Amino acid sequence: MQNLIPTILLVVVSSAVPVIAAESDWVEKSNEHADLVLSVLARFSPEGAGSMGVDGLDEQILDLGPGIVERGNAAAEDLLAELEKRLENESDYRVRQDLGILIQAVKDSIRSSALNHSLLLPYYNISQTVFYGVRGLIDPQIPRERYPAVVTRLEKYAGLVEGYIPLTQLAKDRSSERFDASSLVGPYRGEVEQDLERAETFITGIEELLSGTDLVGWRESYEALSKQLREYNDWVRAEILPRARDNYRLPAALYEDALRNWGVHAAPLDLIEQATKGYMDIRNEMEALAPRVAAEKGYDTKDYREVIALLKRDGAIDGDKLLDHYHGVLRDIEEIIVRENIITLPARDAGIRIASAAETAAQPAPHLDVPRMLGNTGEYPSFVIPLLKQNNDGSWQQTDDTYEAGAWTLTAHEARPGHEIRRVRFSRLTARMLRAGGFTPRQSFARTCHWRGS
Repeated sequence: MQNLIPTILLVVVSSAVPVIAAESDWVEKSNEHADLVLSVLARFSPEGAGSMGVDGLDEQILDLGPGIVERGNAAAEDLLAELEKRLENESDYRVRQDLGILIQAVKDSIRSSALNHSLLLPYYNISQTVFYGVRGLIDPQIPRERYPAVVTRLEKYAGLVEGYIPLTQLAKDRSSERFDASSLVGPYRGEVEQDLERAETFITGIEELLSGTDLVGWRESYEALSKQLREYNDWVRAEILPRARDNYRLPAALYEDALRNWGVHAAPLDLIEQATKGYMDIRNEMEALAPRVAAEKGYDTKDYREVIALLKRDGAIDGDKLLDHYHGVLRDIEEIIVRENIITLPARDAGIRIASAAETAAQPAPHLDVPRMLGNTGEYPSFVIPLLKQNNDGSWQQTDDTYEAGAWTLTAHEARPGHEIRRVRFSRLTARMLRAGGFTPRQSFARTCHWRGS
């Protein structure tokens, strides 16, 4: 839920903004309903709610206590009943629409929880969870006065605060209490092995984040927590890995549910047919372009696969030159945008940065790092490029994103005129709404909603 971006907002926002300024009462009422949903999320996943912009949660941590599934389901059912009651008593069609969005979001959550509980053995990548819990508070775009809360969060993760059990122990308990359920499917073996391989990067990444601040008093809790994380990963290797499944495919019901949670309601087989056609169309275009590129580069082939391989070989970019190269490509793209009058560019430079080792372990593909929506005070998105590894002989390991020809497509896609521009434009529209009272239901919960109320 923490990364939900509204879809219907893009349709309604142009006509909605003038209305908000004149009639903000209904917006405030809708936000009160959304705050109720966010309060339940904050109770069980404060790190996730905090990343959405909910204030006052910096010292709180994920709930993995006994009965978490039952308690979460009960809270969701109570929440659903309350929202449906409010819908019955609401006459304003705009508030009814927002209540419908919230109700659908809660129903989706209940459905997903039930499917996961009935089909999958619980498994937790705690090293990554803790890293993001720390990373969520230590960030150049987060006010410095919020940083000290991370020390308390660390102590709670490690069980050093009265009333708190180490998060690693809770994760073990939640998994092992269901070991006897023979109908459950284990996590994919490749996923678990990859998590174990990257775990140490997250653990050291936590220390790097903390060492890069002027915070004091974190070392003892970090040492205790890092020991717990390493012991937990040993336990995963001994207890979870033997129970892992060899087939990467999700059970069909979970796959379809995952699509629904991204707002995709088409049947998987229909999507396969559409994707196959799309792939064939792109392949045909590449087959037509490959001879032209080969002639320009002097390659003795017309096969698009070989042309791509040669472009990667001849245009490889070393890791220490990667950031400068992408900045240069962005400048060239922006010159074309201005010259051809394609779109109006923001006055602010696009943010591009190289990920840390831990961030690369968590997300090894280039992506846009999107800041919180609620309560945003000027934080902006950044195009993030994974960190390259250097070989012992000084050469750099290469990926699909580290050659000159590919840098153009990737920069246009992730930065400008792609995701970064879309996000900036969207944030400006959102900021106008926030100044007039906000649209929390549509900002935070509308991505998957297909509700049609009146």
